[in-house]
Amino acid sequence: MGCAATADGFVCTRRESDVLNRPQQFMGYEVSSGHREREYRFEREGDSYVYRPDSHNAVVLHEDGTVEIESGPKPSDALCILGGAPLPWDIPEIPHYQFQELQEETADVRRQLAERAEASRIDDALRGLSDELTAELERGTRSPAEQRRFLFLRWDECTESGGGLEARRIIEQLVRRRFPRDSPRQYTPAELEELNRGRASNAPFCPIGCP
Repeated sequence: MGCAATADGFVCTRRESDVLNRPQQFMGYEVSSGHREREYRFEREGDSYVYRPDSHNAVVLHEDGTVEIESGPKPSDALCILGGAPLPWDIPEIPHYQFQELQEETADVRRQLAERAEASRIDDALRGLSDELTAELERGTRSPAEQRRFLFLRWDECTESGGGLEARRIIEQLVRRRFPRDSPRQYTPAELEELNRGRASNAPFCPIGCP
């Protein structure tokens, strides 16, 4: 049935046929739907969402969309630590079928968390890209031609979608600032032609316009 937001997290509901109870009606009213529901209630704890089926197990949904099962000491473990004899029973771990259900029911939530985390990671990387490249160019270890080739290579390694396109835009802005058109430092037509012959990108490298 999917997941719904709550004040401090979200709850996912699993609805399935109850093989032991058929749908029943009395005087036109439904008294049994023939279904049963299970709820998985995740609550916010720090940067993660946590579902606790009992005092022993926890399913942790991290902010990047990954899932982890955490289990504390079993009663017999505690008795062994205290010098007592181990018990013949333990609190069981989360059944495999239930973990599968959790993964299925939280698929959309996990996808959204993963997309949000990836967008945040890209934003952080892009925020410092211009400063990072400028610092590299100003180390003084490259000639102007080598600097231009360096910027081309960084541009060419960017993906041609999403954050990669934004990274290319930042690099092209830097090129136009440091190697402006009609200046002695600009990319020459022959230089652009040579660089583009060896590019991996589908799009041509034309930060100041292609010849």
